[in-house]
Amino acid sequence: MATEKEVSGGLDLEWRVTVPEGSSVKMEPEPSWISRTCNRLVELGSKVRSKVSTFGKNVWKMGADSPRKVIHGAKVGGALTLVSLFYYLRPLYNGFGSSAMWAVMTVVVVFEYTVGGCLYKGINRAIATLSAGGLAVGIDWVASKSGENLVAVSGYRVDELIDLAVQRIATIAIGIAIALSICILVYPVWSGQELHLLISRNMEKLADSLEESSATRSEGYKCVLNSKASEDSQANLARWEPAHGRFGFRHPWKQYLKVAAAMRNCAYCVEALHGCSNSEAKVML
Repeated sequence: MATEKEVSGGLDLEWRVTVPEGSSVKMEPEPSWISRTCNRLVELGSKVRSKVSTFGKNVWKMGADSPRKVIHGAKVGGALTLVSLFYYLRPLYNGFGSSAMWAVMTVVVVFEYTVGGCLYKGINRAIATLSAGGLAVGIDWVASKSGENLVAVSGYRVDELIDLAVQRIATIAIGIAIALSICILVYPVWSGQELHLLISRNMEKLADSLEESSATRSEGYKCVLNSKASEDSQANLARWEPAHGRFGFRHPWKQYLKVAAAMRNCAYCVEALHGCSNSEAKVML
């Protein structure tokens, strides 16, 4: 039996517990701070181990579901490791100086998932670099022929502008060459093949929507309606790719776009049919 007594003159409460005779009561001492700390460390370790295990399972599942993403990550890591040698190895660094960092930045900017995307960015990067370098050299030549002048410009100054331009163009060219070589030669992912797979998957989803009844009709036709941007992007990148596969230089990416347009027209009809069937079912109810 427990009773409560208020101490006179204060607000403290005193508890008294009466245990009947013959009952067995086991008194456990309060654990010390060392025991509590050890228990908390054990709980923290188990939580960390659980999170690491969950993360590892998710990574393994992602790699098993889409191994090409894992291969792409390995390709990017290999390209960055290879191009970083120009910055961390002393003989190579002495040849290019601080401009070697431009090769690393070029790989980061140029490297893409597909060969077409990598070629597209690489060619644009090369054209932009040559244009900017030529413009800078031209401005320097015009300034040197203009006689004495005073121009106050805050920025990075070098004595040998031509040498700096040559070094940067060379390092950017090296970065583009490394990115294109690894992207094309090591497990390449072609935009034309990606376009083919996208069209075939959409065709299967559209066929499933047509074969099922109105009550159980899936909404796979919506994927066909929403994939126009991806189809146009893959088709544009496929034009940049070199000859490969059975088509060579005559990849029928235009025909794929025509098939995709016909599938979208069919998907619009399925969407209208689906809306009519749902409205009739609601009226019947």
